[in-house]
Amino acid sequence: MASIDLTINVDEVIDAATRLKRVESALVGTTAVSAINKVLPRTYDSAAKKMLSGINLPRSDLDDQMSIEKASDPLKPQGAIVASRKTRRPNTMRRYLVGMILAQNTWSQGFVMSQVVKRARNPIPPGTASLPWKIRVGDKRRGIPAGQKARGIEVEVVKGRVKRAENWFLLPTKNGLLPARVRRNAEKRWGRKGKANYEVIYGPSVWQLFKAQIPGLREGVLADLRKTLDEDIRDEFLKALRK
Repeated sequence: MASIDLTINVDEVIDAATRLKRVESALVGTTAVSAINKVLPRTYDSAAKKMLSGINLPRSDLDDQMSIEKASDPLKPQGAIVASRKTRRPNTMRRYLVGMILAQNTWSQGFVMSQVVKRARNPIPPGTASLPWKIRVGDKRRGIPAGQKARGIEVEVVKGRVKRAENWFLLPTKNGLLPARVRRNAEKRWGRKGKANYEVIYGPSVWQLFKAQIPGLREGVLADLRKTLDEDIRDEFLKALRK
């Protein structure tokens, strides 16, 4: 499925029009278009509040990835709120990233001795300034200072709840640094077909959040549409009587 939507039409609330027999069918269609277009923004605001309740996402993410399709045809009054995943990928966990967990880099005695032996076998050319073993200089791409190492990352998916993930790390990619983890049961650094045994981690997407809210929105949408359509048709009916 490329997108998911909450469609609003007048099929289930047309009783409001049938109760007013003297209103012309053409007027009902025009009024229904107007009523639907009034209800759509209110429904979107209600959905946005529920979607963002407890989730650490800004409203701008919803506005970028969702759209309102207004009603326009009086013969088929219908509008929709659409969340598309065709043009937007699920949010990587970078969207919820708090920062890296850093620790002081230490070297075991065994590591130090192995470097000493290595240098003894491969002497440093005269005049070359170097230490007996390689000192970790950090990682500028990932923002790790010299003398320190990454011990995981912290993320905040649910507002106020920071999760420490010590087996996650920031992976340099063409799209920037993305939270990733080693795949389960990975025995080698490189898997088949040259693919690394790690995977980028994703968090809740706008599409998923909207899909979860749709069942709970329908009843309120129908009630709002029924009330709005009833009021608008009554207003049009009274206007017709005054002519």
